Amino acid sequence: MKNLNLLIAILVLSLSSHAYAGSNKGQFSQGNGNRNMQMQQLLTVEQESLLYMREEEKLARDVYLTLDEYFDTNIFTNIAAAEQRHMDRIKRLLNKYGLIDPVVDDTIGVFTNPIFSEFYDSKTNSDVAIKEAILTGILIEETDIMDLQKTIDITDNADIQNVYGNLLRGSRNHLRAFVRRLESMGIVYKASVLEQSAANAIVNSPTERGSSNKIR
Repeated sequence: MKNLNLLIAILVLSLSSHAYAGSNKGQFSQGNGNRNMQMQQLLTVEQESLLYMREEEKLARDVYLTLDEYFDTNIFTNIAAAEQRHMDRIKRLLNKYGLIDPVVDDTIGVFTNPIFSEFYDSKTNSDVAIKEAILTGILIEETDIMDLQKTIDITDNADIQNVYGNLLRGSRNHLRAFVRRLESMGIVYKASVLEQSAANAIVNSPTERGSSNKIR
């Protein structure tokens, strides 16, 4: 049953942003001419990715803040703070390109995307064990890495490349931290979203430093 639940969680978090953004296409035509002109600078897939990643980063923040209430450890506190910075960086891009923020309510556990709501509810039960909490963190970070890399690979927009590159570096660091904690409990790390070889290359490499918040 646990394996089935993990598979479901992977499928839920890995759904394409197209399904979500498609329900918001009416929003893209709202606003003044400057907003529409700015939006035309982005491909549809880039617009959809920004909207999706804004809430995906909120999901990570909210899950970690909630799990932090259950365990006497700094790992969730520290990474939740980093996820807030990730949210803020994407918000600046939404503002620049005139996209309507999907985070209409910043309350913990509240999402526009029902997929995120379901995932949050399923992973933040008060009776969750620390092992399962760490595995949830690993699942979120692997999925973030995969989603960010997909958009980086298809975009030539310097703003998105810069911001997503920083977020990607942060997610790799978060994955390293969660895996170290998992292995400290004597549990062998098995990747659930990334290829094992790619995941191993990340966790066996040093923590990455430096970032740039510049939006052109």
